[in-house]
Amino acid sequence: MDLLTAGAAASVVAMHSCKGEMFSNNANQYAATRLKHEAQSMADPDEAFEYAQSAFEVKVNALWQSSQGDCSKAKRLVDMARSTGFLAPVVD
Repeated sequence: MDLLTAGAAASVVAMHSCKGEMFSNNANQYAATRLKHEAQSMADPDEAFEYAQSAFEVKVNALWQSSQGDCSKAKRLVDMARSTGFLAPVVD
């Protein structure tokens, strides 16, 4: 679940940094749906999803601080999002 929340957070931060709020809202919705789906396969789905939500929020804040919301600093976030199957912007 930690890897998934990292990918989800990277997706949301990269989309917001490179494409804007509308795209990050879409990435956020996809992330929430996917994390909820993955939590359903855990022994305690409700606890797993609660953990995922909390971890996601912490990671979004940390990744936003480290990238400073700058698309030119989002390459690693794009790689993280893509490698975990989350939405990612196309960046040069």
